Amino acid sequence: MDIDKSYLAARNGDKKAEEQLFQFLTARFRLFVQRKIWNQGDGEELMQEALMTVFGKYKDVERIDNIAAWAHKVLNNKILNYFKTKALHESKLGELEQKAVGNKPIVPDSTLELQLLDCLKKIGSINTRHARILNFHHHGYSVAEICTKLALTRNNLYSVLSRARSMLELCLEKGDL
Repeated sequence: MDIDKSYLAARNGDKKAEEQLFQFLTARFRLFVQRKIWNQGDGEELMQEALMTVFGKYKDVERIDNIAAWAHKVLNNKILNYFKTKALHESKLGELEQKAVGNKPIVPDSTLELQLLDCLKKIGSINTRHARILNFHHHGYSVAEICTKLALTRNNLYSVLSRARSMLELCLEKGDL
């Protein structure tokens, strides 16, 4: 099966070619994820997310020379984000466990809240776009809503959000930007 021909046919509206493309990528993704992710449930979820991303965007991307390589890159990015998030959660959980003494409930640290607000003000003074994006994201706005409000493309939003989070993390760790 020539995957690139199926991709071109699917892009032109051929449902059978789209189904072949979906089956081909599902089989490839499943094998790849099984080698990378030990937790079968997480692996299946990552695979489904990657497939949804691929099939949500493959018609909108102007030109893809190698659909398998492009789709694999999407999956690989999902896996990398999974490991980053997992490591972050584990480190935060470790910090919380160290703070917890006996059965005492963990009370939110008001100094941390003040530090967070201070950092957001500092970020806002340096770059208002970064602060606005962090604020919208914190208040639960969807990516599409933020893109519309700030007239950004989806990729640009993710790029700016990543930089803003890095600035916030740096400020929270060091106290200054």
